[in-house]
Amino acid sequence: MLTKSKMVFLLFIFLLIACSKQLENGELLHEEQTGPYSQSVGDKLVEIVFNDDKFEVLWNSFNFEAKPLEVDFEKFAIVFAHTSESSTCPIEVDKMVISDTRTDLTIDTVQNGSTCTSDAVPKTFVIKIEKDKLEKVEIIYFEGEAFSLDN
Repeated sequence: MLTKSKMVFLLFIFLLIACSKQLENGELLHEEQTGPYSQSVGDKLVEIVFNDDKFEVLWNSFNFEAKPLEVDFEKFAIVFAHTSESSTCPIEVDKMVISDTRTDLTIDTVQNGSTCTSDAVPKTFVIKIEKDKLEKVEIIYFEGEAFSLDN
């Protein structure tokens, strides 16, 4: 029989696993209905971060309620992907695919729900990806829109 402390520990582990979503080419670390003040609702934005300083500045500019996450920037980079969603039909990252030539990264989302209101609320995804997978990437396609990278 499980003791109360073991049950709490198992619940904690389950919540840690449930809070991030493994993708084929990365890991969804955080998502929230928020965005930078500089963006209008409906505008898309993709930013990529390779160091702690820029990460903290961007994290704060996206107005996340959570505190900045710990990231090993020796091995990983962070992609901020910002869009909008219906308040009644949230979107989620469905897949992340790197082309065979490794020059394009495509981030696809999927909408949950079928009866959606026509309002738009900001939504931002924070995705961790191995740096070596981004070495040749020149363009990130997010929800069908192309964003050029300056590597």
